[in-house]
Amino acid sequence: MHLGELERACDALRGLGFSNPLLQVPMRRRGKQVLAVVDGAVLDPATGQLLLDESFTAANAWLARSGVDDPELQTVLNDERTRAVAAGELRTPFLSLPIK
Repeated sequence: MHLGELERACDALRGLGFSNPLLQVPMRRRGKQVLAVVDGAVLDPATGQLLLDESFTAANAWLARSGVDDPELQTVLNDERTRAVAAGELRTPFLSLPIK
């Protein structure tokens, strides 16, 4: 892991209110990029952008773990992902996430 990327991620997370991001926020890397998991959403802390495709995966995983067996909800979620792909919203992996 490149320490400069990790340092930038931690600085950004401190700006979001985390006093000790290395202990408070699960992080992982994607190539040279450092990603953070905040409230179940995977985001690039340096830009505040949400990793949309992983959000769909996380939503499906949460439904499965929670024992939610709602075919209509699954259909809506899958239809939204299909729509986002067709609209080109998943061509790049990020979608803007408003930062508080």
